[in-house]
Amino acid sequence: MKIIELLSDIQVLSLNCGDGLGCVHPHAIYVEDEERPFYLYYTPYPPDSAELPFLACSNNGIRFTDECAYNPLIVRGKMMNGIAII
Repeated sequence: MKIIELLSDIQVLSLNCGDGLGCVHPHAIYVEDEERPFYLYYTPYPPDSAELPFLACSNNGIRFTDECAYNPLIVRGKMMNGIAII
């Protein structure tokens, strides 16, 4: 497991990137009335084999943890004719 830190002027965001060298495709949502209402979906990348969806959650939208999910959310199955069989 690799943890990557994304820097900004305000906060450092640390994410579990599995076998990836970084993270792409972030998507954050807010779910009202949840203990941890902020959810961040993202994809570790590169290499291509690491490009699987991950989830992190937060109670304040600043500090995220992946304790709310078993990452990656899905795993690749065997390939058949260019299609992943799950």
